[in-house]
Amino acid sequence: MSLPAGLRLLLLLISILTPHVTRGEDCAESFEDGRRGFVVDTETSVGRGAALIASPPVDTAAECVEACCALPSQCNVVLVEEDDSTSPSTTTCSLFNCVYKQEFVCRF
Repeated sequence: MSLPAGLRLLLLLISILTPHVTRGEDCAESFEDGRRGFVVDTETSVGRGAALIASPPVDTAAECVEACCALPSQCNVVLVEEDDSTSPSTTTCSLFNCVYKQEFVCRF
């Protein structure tokens, strides 16, 4: 999978929610920052049962996490692409459900 030429930052935030994690105020805190250049192998992940839930319009990574938290039983992986080479900078948000049959199926 090739990245767009202007991509400056790729941030993957992952959360596998367990039964004790609530979806209210604690939801955003349950995400962990990913690494630069991390990409979801969407073809393999979807083939294994993962689902792309939505790509909501957002301005920040925090808004992307909030969008995921608004989908309590579906979203557990957030992919945020921030491209600061455009003016104004753009943020792309992709929400995934990476758990299929109680197994984490996304590949990176």
